[in-house]
Parts: sequence; C-alpha cells; structure tokens
Amino acid sequence: MDESPSLSTHKERQQVGRLLLWILGIGFFLLLSACVFPFLIQGLFYLVIGWIPFFARTSQAMEWSGEGITLGVTSLVFFVGGLHWLLVSFVPQWQLKRTLALAGLFLLSAISGIGVTGAVHQVGWMLTSSELMVQFLNHRAASRSQSKNNLKQFGLAAHHFHDEHSKFPVGGQFNEYGHGQHSFFSLVQDYAEMRGTVNLDVPWDHPLNAEAIRTDYPATMSTYPGMPTHDSEGRGLSFYATNLHVSGPNHALSISDIPDGTSNTLLIGEVTENLRPWAHPHSFRDPLLGINKHPEGFGGPWVGGAQFTLADGSVRFIVEHIDPEVWKNLTMPNDGNKVGEY
Repeated sequence: MDESPSLSTHKERQQVGRLLLWILGIGFFLLLSACVFPFLIQGLFYLVIGWIPFFARTSQAMEWSGEGITLGVTSLVFFVGGLHWLLVSFVPQWQLKRTLALAGLFLLSAISGIGVTGAVHQVGWMLTSSELMVQFLNHRAASRSQSKNNLKQFGLAAHHFHDEHSKFPVGGQFNEYGHGQHSFFSLVQDYAEMRGTVNLDVPWDHPLNAEAIRTDYPATMSTYPGMPTHDSEGRGLSFYATNLHVSGPNHALSISDIPDGTSNTLLIGEVTENLRPWAHPHSFRDPLLGINKHPEGFGGPWVGGAQFTLADGSVRFIVEHIDPEVWKNLTMPNDGNKVGEY
C-alpha cells in the first residue's frame, strides 16, 4: 500500500529538520572552535584552500612551457588509458568512471607525498642550517648596532638643543588645554636628520603637518625582524622614549638640575610595546615601571634587557634584572643617591 502524500511530506520535513539541526550543530561547533582554538580553524583553512592564494602569487612568476604541458597531458592520457585497459582485462564489467576516480586518487596521493617530502626537507634544512642561523644572528646584531647609533644620535641632538636653550627638550609638548603639540623627536629634528620636517608653529596633528608626520623618521624606527614599523594610518612608529623624570610632559631639566651626574641618569631608552608615531607628543615613559615588565615601560627586543642613552650622551645596555634600587637611582636625576655597579 502506498504512503499517503501527507505522510511522505511529514517525513521529508523531518529529514529537512534533521539536516538543518546538523548544519546548525556543525556551524556552532566550528564557531566555538574558532573562538577557543583559532589555530585549529586557521590550520584547516590553510590546508583546504591555502594553496589558492599561494598559486595566485607564484603563477605570475612561473615560466609556462608548452612542450612540458603537452608532455604532461599526453602522459596522463596514456596512464589513464593503460590503467583502464589493464583493469578491464581482469574485470570486464569495469567502468571508465571508476578508472578516472582511481587515477585521481593515485595522482593526489603522489602529489601529497611529494609535498610532505618537500615540507620535511625544508623543516630539516631550517633546523640544521648554520647559514640560516648565521644570517639571523647577523641581522639581529646589525639591528642592535643600528639602534645604538640611533640612541647616540638623539643624545647628541639633545645636547645641541641644550646648548641653545640651556635645557634638554621636553618629552612632550602640550598646550594649556592639554592638547598635544609636539614630541621630543620633533623638537630635536633640526639637530638630527629630519631638519625642518614638522611645522612647530601648529600642532603635530594639524592638516599642515599631515604629510610631515607620515614621512619616515628612520632614526626613530626599529630594524629588528618582526617589530612593527607603521601604524594603521601609515605613520612611522617610534622605538624610543624619554625618561619623564628628566624630559617629561612640558618639563625638562638642564644639566645643572642633575646633581647626581649626567653619566648616572637615564635620558632616552628603547621601547617595544604600545608604540606611538614618532611625532606623537606622548614620547616619554616612566623607567620605574621596569625593563621588559610593563607595556608602557621601557624594553628591548634583545635577550635580557634594553639599550639606553644616559644624560651625558653615552649608550649602555642595561639588563632587565638590574637591582631595583640601582635602577631607581638611574631613573631619578636628583635623589642624591649613589648609583652603584650595574
């Protein structure tokens, strides 16, 4: 006896409902996985379709050979034809679509094997290649040396500024309403390699300075691998900040205001977190937050510490586990305490 139309429709609705529940369940699982384990979803995404953007990038640089393509297609046709002939000779009822599926599976397995072999070879080369390690170490050493030269340059610029104004530049210039005007680096531009770039007669974010603040200030930027160099608006980020106790917001000391000695007082240091554009007026930080211990403190990408310019213009590498009391004495310019060894 045939089923009634209403019963058939009811079963179809149940099947559609179960299908929708499965889709919703799988979608919820994928969404939850993406939130909790994003690397799993990213890995699956790159495995499934990651080859598409790679192929799009590399195909333009590939040299296509007509002879090679013809040879490959011909070989594939002979392979499929020979495989089908062999299978039909053993199983007369064998269908061509099965041969095509089997050939596709074989080719996919071969390509996967070649890919895995290449990946293992590349990883092994990266782990054992002394050349790669030497290149990395050389690049890191060059970046550290460049940063040291930048710090020396700013120390020299600060002293040239002091010679003309009888005090160091402020760490950040603000008007009476608290609106930022200019950074330490903009104020010393005439004594460094960016002479006259920023118009100091108007605020740093004034339209007249729009082009200037998007001009790279190489001496403020890091060349260390992986460090960000620009913000979302294309403005170069500063890898340095001043010691606010010497050069802070609307405040700067003269050499005579540093009785502890310029060789015992921090002036400028490296920063690696919460980087701001070099023209941003908030170009000062508090060293008392420690080295590599706070996102608004000082720190370097190098292992174990950061580099600093002292108020006498010299540059020192200071370890992050320095004695807290010694670090405080280096930070404060006139506390009267002896710095000690560090």
